[in-house]
Amino acid sequence: MLAIALVLITAGTQALAPPRLRATPDIAFKPSADLQLSDVTALHFARRGEILLVDRSQQAVLRLDSLGRTLPPLARAGDGPGEVRRAFALGWLGDTLWVADAILRRLTYYSADLKFLRTQPDQDRCGASPMALVLGNRCLVLRDHARPPTEDDPPAFPMVLTTGSPPLVLDTIGLLAAERLRMRIRYADAEVQLRQPFSDVPLLAVDQDGRGLAWIDRQPDPGHPTSFTITWIDGQTRVRHTVHAPFVPVPLPKTAIDSALTHGPRLGRLPPTVSDSVPRHLYRPQNRPAVLVGLFDDRHRLWLRVPDATTTTESTWRVVDRAGREVTSVLLPRPFRPFAIRGHRLLGTALDDDDVPMLLQYRVDGLERRSQ
Repeated sequence: MLAIALVLITAGTQALAPPRLRATPDIAFKPSADLQLSDVTALHFARRGEILLVDRSQQAVLRLDSLGRTLPPLARAGDGPGEVRRAFALGWLGDTLWVADAILRRLTYYSADLKFLRTQPDQDRCGASPMALVLGNRCLVLRDHARPPTEDDPPAFPMVLTTGSPPLVLDTIGLLAAERLRMRIRYADAEVQLRQPFSDVPLLAVDQDGRGLAWIDRQPDPGHPTSFTITWIDGQTRVRHTVHAPFVPVPLPKTAIDSALTHGPRLGRLPPTVSDSVPRHLYRPQNRPAVLVGLFDDRHRLWLRVPDATTTTESTWRVVDRAGREVTSVLLPRPFRPFAIRGHRLLGTALDDDDVPMLLQYRVDGLERRSQ
């Protein structure tokens, strides 16, 4: 039986939150001019400070030095050992790096110094394509979401921890409501799937070394309407620890809905019969989600981007420890999306004027002094 702990963080505790810190550009970080990106799906620090990057348009796992200069790739295009066709995720399990490939349907493992170790069919380890791996030979799998056009979605998709083939479900982490996650619009003999722009389904963050998870329920707790819950889960023991974190509800303005219906991604390229159906399928919550993005830093703290006024040029990130205490908050430039955090370095991307992602690094001076 799983052990569950519950902690309530009161608004009075948050009133004592430490002052904010502000990120500044790392002027020494200058990616090579030949680094061409289109859609970054994974970005991690290697153990020796190198940078590992997966871009959807490139059949490779790219490798950069700590200043952003291009190095020989970790994995080139191909079907052989240590090669990839469509890498979509990577991460660490202790001192072992794993890379997941959607086309080859396999996992590739590398040592801490990035030497190729072996490959393994993802079915053998997970029973399906995993979203991430965690310690203890466990996989994170979103079940039932890959359905043919002839089948309707179930009410919710379960996020589970599995192992082996056929997969043994060890634990259900939580459920993602289908209608709040995506739209499926059928026309003629085809189907279009669109992401719900105002989705408030729970977020899942995986610790940088695969030791644990955080399940972030972004809707208010029914018993605490001005708080949301974070459930920390140990990857090996599956012991859960839940906290309530306060937040101030931010209404979703009608202008945001109108903009999504007018300028939403892909809408201009859809047949009229499909675009006309989008308003009927659009999920319209009353408020913005309590958290927009969540990720771990290298000290196992959770960074939570919270909604703020859309007119500001900066985004607010709350840094929370396992006890639910807000260690600090950090202001980042609004276009910047961090993927990896090590010490005072924040590595991520921002879109340029042509909506092409740029690789950037920011520093947060004073962050390392605010350790747990």
